[in-house]
Amino acid sequence: MCLGPGTPLTGRIASREQRVHQSSEPDPEEVEVARLGDPASLEPRLIPPDPSEQPTICTDAYPCPGRGGIGIGEYNRFAQQARKRVGDRQRQPLRFGTHPGRDLERATVSTQQPPSSFGERGGLGGHRVCESDGTLEECRPDGRAGRMANLGVSLPGLEMSNPLMLASGIQGGNAAALHRVAATACGGLVSKSIGPEPREMYPGPVCVEAAEGVVLNAMGLPNPGADAFAELLQAETFSKPLLISIFGGDAEEYALVAQKLVAAGAGSLELNLSCPHQKPGSRALIIGQQPELIQEVVSAVRDAVDVPLYAKLSPNTTSIVDDATAAFKGGADGLSLINTISALEVDPHVGRPVIGNLLCGMSGPAVRPVAQRKVAEISLAMQRGELPDAPILGIGGITTALDVARFIQLGASAVQIGSALIWEDAAVFDRIHDELAEFMETQGYADLDAMKGIALDSLEGLS
Repeated sequence: MCLGPGTPLTGRIASREQRVHQSSEPDPEEVEVARLGDPASLEPRLIPPDPSEQPTICTDAYPCPGRGGIGIGEYNRFAQQARKRVGDRQRQPLRFGTHPGRDLERATVSTQQPPSSFGERGGLGGHRVCESDGTLEECRPDGRAGRMANLGVSLPGLEMSNPLMLASGIQGGNAAALHRVAATACGGLVSKSIGPEPREMYPGPVCVEAAEGVVLNAMGLPNPGADAFAELLQAETFSKPLLISIFGGDAEEYALVAQKLVAAGAGSLELNLSCPHQKPGSRALIIGQQPELIQEVVSAVRDAVDVPLYAKLSPNTTSIVDDATAAFKGGADGLSLINTISALEVDPHVGRPVIGNLLCGMSGPAVRPVAQRKVAEISLAMQRGELPDAPILGIGGITTALDVARFIQLGASAVQIGSALIWEDAAVFDRIHDELAEFMETQGYADLDAMKGIALDSLEGLS
């Protein structure tokens, strides 16, 4: 997961005009410095022994010294524009349209007088949306007053006040970061992926917003290791349920990490089977692309521990239903869908990838329709009886309450939010929580179950 813009790189890419007038080919080392800045500043950063010394996330307020982050000049512009869009959107009031089934959207209404009442909204259970004196309230056919929607979610190992979870990979690597996110309106937390040994971040750049809504990252699964994180679990108590993400190079390593963390108090585990930016040839890269290996890993962890297991699956496979089948055969209790999409971006000025590690994963709003398709495929397979009925944690490009509703309506039980924190930080949970409550009350959904899976009826032919 991309952790934010970080410190801008010191080097500047030569403009086309400058390069045209060069009399000879530039020295390759000079090109490297121009692209990445001083190589000495890119030495791997060790995870600080004291979590309070340095935040896990790199932001404008808390830059990560010497790291890549969003550093190449042209990409900074996209990040700045994205932040401006978010700020503009937050300043605009919510407005509900009159078109049947129309999305709840943010729009400027200062130039228009809102209608005194809205008519019947088709396709939403016959509930009506009323507005009087500028106050939105739900008008039911029986005339009862509106009530606060129940956003609570009860899943194996996760009793949450709402379906909004911190995704693995961002602000979940140390106690200080987890406590900070837990103080928001999120319903649950997912830790950074924890492996058998401490691991450092890849050389930068590690994260780039390549275009609007397209976030590329290759962090390298940096983490303090299972022993250190086990000590954290024994020392800390979090105010929100914590799902701990784990990874390993083979089934034995997954099981070993699981045993250490469960012994320290972990109540549920997410098995990261699908990180797309491992080094070429890595067995960890292959696991999520072969159902037999998925089953082997999940089965090994299932034999090692007795806590709920969520298998995080990859979109970079031939059949995600086959992968889910393997995960359930191995003993998974639920699924996390999806991990990032394998991707590549090239800087045309220097003719090489923009990410320090050649392989990277794509996240952000652009991947949401892909994630929704995968969630729908699994939900439909569950409806057909091809898969056991189990919870799905939807992941991929969620930035608004409408995005949450879309995943729930496609069968997800809860969602994980990650990339949105790049632009809004942890406060994004407060905004989306309030918007989701308002959306559900307005549409007449008493709880999440009332809208769960309602979009699947129109997708019966999808396989």
